[in-house]
Amino acid sequence: MKIKLLAVLAILGALTLIQGAFVVNEWEQAFTTRFGKVVGKAKTDPGLYFKIPFVDVVHRFEKRILEWESSPSQMQDVEKRYIVVGAYARWRITDPVLFYERIRDEQGARTRLDDGIDGAIRTEIAQHRLIDVVRSEQRVADVDDDAYGSDSNLLDFRLGRELITQNILARAKERTSGWGIELIDAQVKLINLEPETEAKTMLRMSSERQRIAEKLRSEGQGELQRITGEKERDLKEIMSEAYREKQKIEGDADAIAARVYSEAYDADDESRNLYILTKKLEMYQQTITNRDTLLLSTEGDLFNLLKRGE
Repeated sequence: MKIKLLAVLAILGALTLIQGAFVVNEWEQAFTTRFGKVVGKAKTDPGLYFKIPFVDVVHRFEKRILEWESSPSQMQDVEKRYIVVGAYARWRITDPVLFYERIRDEQGARTRLDDGIDGAIRTEIAQHRLIDVVRSEQRVADVDDDAYGSDSNLLDFRLGRELITQNILARAKERTSGWGIELIDAQVKLINLEPETEAKTMLRMSSERQRIAEKLRSEGQGELQRITGEKERDLKEIMSEAYREKQKIEGDADAIAARVYSEAYDADDESRNLYILTKKLEMYQQTITNRDTLLLSTEGDLFNLLKRGE
């Protein structure tokens, strides 16, 4: 009987010890409540802690950074243009007791963040133009400003995405203060035009690009005509110079030939006869081919020449 009693007491003692101790991990923070009221301070350091068994309840919360992401929603900018904006944020629980008292759990926090951060984004977007939300630097376009026509003012923005994001984070922190959380970052991750506005914008952009393309084509055609004209002018100058050089060379050659002819005729009879014979043979060679049929007179020079060559 005593052994059974001791065994029961041992089991009760073990259960009491198990129920009276709890472990807080590195990624957790916890506190206990007794009959719905918070007891003591939050345990933010990892380790083994104790509570009253079967009475105290342990509430555990994440100590790591948590994420929040919104569904894309439609809102207006300062120019009353409808755009679709999506955002995300990073947050963590800094005071688990206050967080429990004000919000209860992470699901409730995400619901409250939907209102807080989304409201901050709507308020900030409504005060600025789309170009201010999209652009982050004052970059000059690669093409001439004139090519953009009336839209050249889009190259100038007043604030920029980075400062607007900082304003959104500041507004969201104000809305979430007193919740026991720290809002680390809030960013706009998606900016799209409303479908109808997007279609009109794409049509306008297409028309602008076509106008720019026509302008560039016109400039290209003008440059082509200029280069072609210069080419033809240079070609005529080169051909004229070549013709002049050709005429000069032919004139010099004719002068040399005339001098050679004169010297040949002024030479002795034997040299002159050889020269005349050579010139005749060259003439016959140039005018008579293998396919020609000759009818020669017995009184002709060619017949006599062939006869003497037998």
